Amino acid sequence: MERMDYLVNQFMQQHNLKLDDLFNYLVARKNKEQMIPLKKEALAQIKPGMYWYDDDTVSFTYYPDRRLKSMVLAVYNDHIIGDTFHETNRITNYNFAMCEISSFESAYIKRGQAHKATLKDLESVLQNKEVINAALRAIEKPRWRFFYWTDSINKYEDDWYKKEKKWHYIVDMERSFPNNYCHTAPDNEKADARPLLYFALH
Repeated sequence: MERMDYLVNQFMQQHNLKLDDLFNYLVARKNKEQMIPLKKEALAQIKPGMYWYDDDTVSFTYYPDRRLKSMVLAVYNDHIIGDTFHETNRITNYNFAMCEISSFESAYIKRGQAHKATLKDLESVLQNKEVINAALRAIEKPRWRFFYWTDSINKYEDDWYKKEKKWHYIVDMERSFPNNYCHTAPDNEKADARPLLYFALH
């Protein structure tokens, strides 16, 4: 230990470094080692509740000095579903809910990344809601709660959902899948709307 201290002190003196410089380097190196890139080969390592950073890397650790882009909500079909941290107030009419989402998503839609939540998307979020909400609570972002509007018209849906011919649902996020967690939405039903981000793994 003494020899290590001696070598570190010599190195710092030779290169005119301060202790803070060494500390910041070690922290940055540790952070880099813990980051997982959003790549197809890393698919098995990417999990719901991970923080998604602006350089398209993810980690279970939140780093305040890094720019946060989203949070991983689900992984399927070589796609990552991410949170926008944007939630409307309770909305009665489905069309109003979708209009509010669309106005928020416009910048993302140009890049083909943002979509309205589908039944299948919210099924995936519901299965991991406790982990996701714990991570959201840690960074003081809106947690998933109560009821949400869904849009069943989405290119990521499979044949089963297309055959249903029910254009929108309300999902009850407080109930466990698959015990009657959703129902078709009457005109007077109130629910939140929350846009999602999509990222294709290559």
